[in-house]
Amino acid sequence: LFDEDYFGIGEGGGADLVSSEAEFINCQFIGNHAGGAAGGVYSETFSPAFSLCTFAWNTTGGNGGGIYSHSNAPSLTECTFSDNSALRGGGAYLDGGCTASFIYCIFRQNTGAFFGGGMRCNGASPTIENCTFVADSSGSGGAAVHLGNSDAPGFTNTLIAFSKTGSAIECDAPGGPLGLSCCDIYGNEGGDWTGCIAVHAGVNGNFSADPLFCDIPTSDLRLEECSPCLAGNNTCGVLVGAQGPYCGCGEATEPATWGKVKAMFR
Repeated sequence: LFDEDYFGIGEGGGADLVSSEAEFINCQFIGNHAGGAAGGVYSETFSPAFSLCTFAWNTTGGNGGGIYSHSNAPSLTECTFSDNSALRGGGAYLDGGCTASFIYCIFRQNTGAFFGGGMRCNGASPTIENCTFVADSSGSGGAAVHLGNSDAPGFTNTLIAFSKTGSAIECDAPGGPLGLSCCDIYGNEGGDWTGCIAVHAGVNGNFSADPLFCDIPTSDLRLEECSPCLAGNNTCGVLVGAQGPYCGCGEATEPATWGKVKAMFR
């Protein structure tokens, strides 16, 4: 457990990893702060691994509230980024050739003052697979994900819903081809399939439909049995997002309309 409001003067309030192949399993980075980059974890060169880890309530006046990753390829599996905040990249900031992989990860209610409430990619090419982004926000550009000069980032089986400000994904500079397949982008305040991802709407299994979360007020992002994000209910035949079924059809405690969800997170 890396918490107790640790204050890092430089980079990495919770952990500062340089040339490290460290492996973190079931770790929590909570309530840390850094004066430089990375409220939770700073990672540069080599490739640390994180499994079943939580990054929550971490803050920085720089970039990367939960994690800042530069020139490396960290792997993050079944990790949760919640309520982190930063100048850019509230949940995660990926920089300078970073090729991180995020698999079955959740980004919930992270905030970027400028670019990327959930994630900011600056010259980075991450792999995003079976991830869920919900209620992230950014003051300008990409409430869930903001891409700048990012070559061929790939989004597969990923769910982006109910972002509070800005469009779901935004690009601010030419980069390589952007790949999206079997993704559900729905109910984002600034638009869903817009801008640089507009051409991907309705192709390669992509769609826009209410994911039917079981209990958004308690941040339970498991799905109703009739959710279009479940393998038996979409054309891809795969789970879309990080979590599977938990409640029956119509059993969600609150209807997942955009207006109701927006009110819950304000």
